[in-house]
Amino acid sequence: MQIFFFLIFLISHHLLMADASAIPALVEQNYTFVPRYLEILIDNDETGLGAVSDTCISALYQKASPILVTNHLIYSIFSEKVRTPEKEDILSGLQFKSEEWIIKKIDTSLTLFLPIIYLRSIGIHGKGIDELSLGLRVNHLPNTTLEKIIQHQPEKLSADSFIPLLDKIFCSRSDYTNKNAPALPKWSFYMFGHGLKGESIVGLKLDEFKKVLDFFENNLNTQVLAYSSCYGAGTNSEIIYNDTISTVQKIFSFPIITQALTDATVASGAPDLKFDEKNNPYLRVITNLKAFFEQISQAYEIKQFQDAINNIFPVIPEGIYAYRWDNAAQIRLPGLHWFTPVASNKDIASLGSILTKNRNIHKPLSLATYFKSEPKALLLNTIDIPFELILDSTKLEAIISMISGDAVHKIKKITSLQNSIDTILGWFMHIKMLDARKLFFIEEIDAADYVIAKNVIIYNNKIPAFFTIPDKFELYAFYSENGKIYFKKTGQEGSREADNNQKKDYLKLLIEVTGEVEDTVSINSLNNNNLPLITAPVLFHKIEGSTSLETIFRAITQNLNKNAFVWAKEITGFYQGYEKKNIFLPHLKYNARITLKDVIIDASKDSLFFTYDGKFYSKATEIKDDYKHEYAGRLPKAF
Repeated sequence: MQIFFFLIFLISHHLLMADASAIPALVEQNYTFVPRYLEILIDNDETGLGAVSDTCISALYQKASPILVTNHLIYSIFSEKVRTPEKEDILSGLQFKSEEWIIKKIDTSLTLFLPIIYLRSIGIHGKGIDELSLGLRVNHLPNTTLEKIIQHQPEKLSADSFIPLLDKIFCSRSDYTNKNAPALPKWSFYMFGHGLKGESIVGLKLDEFKKVLDFFENNLNTQVLAYSSCYGAGTNSEIIYNDTISTVQKIFSFPIITQALTDATVASGAPDLKFDEKNNPYLRVITNLKAFFEQISQAYEIKQFQDAINNIFPVIPEGIYAYRWDNAAQIRLPGLHWFTPVASNKDIASLGSILTKNRNIHKPLSLATYFKSEPKALLLNTIDIPFELILDSTKLEAIISMISGDAVHKIKKITSLQNSIDTILGWFMHIKMLDARKLFFIEEIDAADYVIAKNVIIYNNKIPAFFTIPDKFELYAFYSENGKIYFKKTGQEGSREADNNQKKDYLKLLIEVTGEVEDTVSINSLNNNNLPLITAPVLFHKIEGSTSLETIFRAITQNLNKNAFVWAKEITGFYQGYEKKNIFLPHLKYNARITLKDVIIDASKDSLFFTYDGKFYSKATEIKDDYKHEYAGRLPKAF
């Protein structure tokens, strides 16, 4: 019966986010294990109060678990040299007392804080600690104090030192082979740290985070891993969980939860100072770590995971922070290779590629009728919706691209008898701090306020350098109606008629997005029918070929038209055109296994530049220093 439900889930996942309660219970409880909790807070950059220090203060205040934390973070919180009135208030509410902790020095960059109240809760009393019962090798670690940590500016955690330190800290499975050994710890982890798209997550480089996952899988009995980090989904998830060498994706035996939907920042709740009826200071914290750990260690169904996650990943209401659905969590269940949003099926729905490719393009789809509910968020897991969407829900708040990295979505038509054009445009402009270019092109919107908008374009803050829009942090929408062009930006009520410069911007975008948008172009010979697609003004391409790199290179250069002008996508701009007869490719895969990145083909000079394994090359020879300087500023970062 469980296999039957699992197959149903596999099918329905690609069609829509169906009833979340139907997802099988893939996480089995094993009562020979004992629950153990750990928070891991990695930061090398903050000074004073920031997102990670706020989380650390909340963790120290609640004493829900041991805390593995960088000395740099402790220094930024407690050092007298980094003081502000706001921090003074927060620390007065924290009231950190050394006698409530056992503090262990791991090395010059990392410390383990053990709350005594937690130790007592798992049966560890007095000065002696049974390491196997705790699950941590603490007896060989020297004691330290808060004063010693903040006495001098500490060393920063180096990029390659974290995994060796984990080996030094944890008791591994092999330590429990003795029949008299206590029950094995079943670990629930919560990690928090900063992230950058394509580079880092929870304060660690992406490759280092992969090693953390492997360590949790191979060395420990892991109940669950939850992490919160900017850019914790989208491109970073693609890099972390997709094996670039093998087509087989790595799976894990424990659920993995990320607080993110896409390539965007996320919000964390900062503690604030309050006073009780006797005027004693205390902290009000948004995250309830104790409730999270207790509930997550017992969770085995989606509903239980959702209830546990709500304690630490609140979808913060608008008005408190300018975030909402970008703060929603996703879960990767054991044995599966995809993330699923953890939200009620009444709150969230998804359109996938199988549904959009197989549905009659002449038959409209009503969101409320099809999903039998009025969801608050609609997730797009497909780039093309070739039929009309009827969106009459009065509860809909956001339409979100779930495609990793830059993406262009095309929608044939949106009709709504309940929502104005301003409301409909606002659905696409909900997530504001994206570090990926999400562009929506809608051929027509028929809104409730009698506006029939044509050729609607909505895009985020990756704006071309040659555009006249001044504020790069705004989201903009354009549309035409009755021969006039209108625009709307975030925070603006209603739409305004565009001026001349903005009309030019809109027309240039319109020319681009109405061109061909191909996901993958295959080249297997010099005479390839798909080559004309490459020479048109296109958006992005992934080019693949089962032949040699030289054949692909010759096929492209020989077939570029004299007047071909291919827009290049770079990290600092929306589009940036190079000289004529140049083409930029984010990915070029040949021999069905070798992938080059950041490929620039200059047909006029018969040159090929690309990135492979972190180095720049020209044709088959590594670029000399003088060439490296010339192209280093023009090559976008690999994604």
